[in-house]
Amino acid sequence: STSQFSENTDSEANASTRDASFNMPEKKKSKMTPTVIVLIVILVVCLVGGVAGGLYLANTYSQIRDVENAKAIEPTLPENVSDSTMKSPIDFKALQSQNPDIYAWIYIPGTDVNYPVCQNPEDGTFYLTHDANKKESQPGAIFTEAAFNNKDFQDPVTILYGHNGFGNTMFTSLHDYESGEYFDAHDKFYIYTPDHVYTYKVISAFMSDGNHLMGMFNFQNPAGFAQFVNYIESPNVVGAITRPGNVQADSKIVVLSTCNSGGLESIGRYLVSGVMVNAQSVE
Repeated sequence: STSQFSENTDSEANASTRDASFNMPEKKKSKMTPTVIVLIVILVVCLVGGVAGGLYLANTYSQIRDVENAKAIEPTLPENVSDSTMKSPIDFKALQSQNPDIYAWIYIPGTDVNYPVCQNPEDGTFYLTHDANKKESQPGAIFTEAAFNNKDFQDPVTILYGHNGFGNTMFTSLHDYESGEYFDAHDKFYIYTPDHVYTYKVISAFMSDGNHLMGMFNFQNPAGFAQFVNYIESPNVVGAITRPGNVQADSKIVVLSTCNSGGLESIGRYLVSGVMVNAQSVE
């Protein structure tokens, strides 16, 4: 009958629907695996680190540019004056009004080394991270340590420190002394104080270990000073360049010290040493 046919049809339709429903795959719930979570965390860390690194590099580059663009003083050299007393080319009163820690100026003609010299009376490493105006700075400033050196350059050995690797600033260009031709062409440097200009003859340039020179030698003892002179005039180091024979028992030596370059940066220093050959009074 029609009703029976309808019932049968409905039953078949329902069965077909159940079968189709049974055969349809269920939608899987979205789950993040541990691997995906780790990758996301790494990505976020990289993004944050990249932004922070970019800001750091931008700030460092800005500091380097400020140093390189600063108006450089071109000091008058002692050899260019005939008078026994010359007028100082450095306005120390103006410099010290900005920062009392500034007490000298170093100049190597024909190079990028032309900077004030600072000494913090309390913190020997202050100018590793601060410029000559006491502002935080990656290139830092040229400085000496009050614990080891006076400000008159009359110590047997005075060590000036400066960073390497921030553009051509501070003591980066000391590494040019690795060339014998450069060594010969830039054989003098000058240090200006409020009352003198000191001329130094470069006697050696070489890579040293990381030991602090002031702790290695007793400079107040003649034997200790002689050991040091032998160390800088005849260093047992590959690539050392020397000009021995200029140092006497009462000589005054200045060592310019910076980091090594490349993979050796963390394991030693690069030293350029000079012996005082002239002291010119200034007014």
